[in-house]
Amino acid sequence: MEITAEQRKYYLDNKGSRCPFCGKMALEGDSVDVEAGVARQSITCAKCGKEWEDVYSLVDIVPSGF
Repeated sequence: MEITAEQRKYYLDNKGSRCPFCGKMALEGDSVDVEAGVARQSITCAKCGKEWEDVYSLVDIVPSGF
């Protein structure tokens, strides 16, 4: 499955809250895997059934209890 540049932009512009394929707010995520400043999470849309992987990067640190 390919994700177009437009779908990627739509998803990122919506902060990962809407499916990049059907636009619905029906996303389900598996556990987050973290390794060396990068985290990954498998995401599935409960409406259209499409699957992809979110990739997160370490951007900052804050005091504990923030």
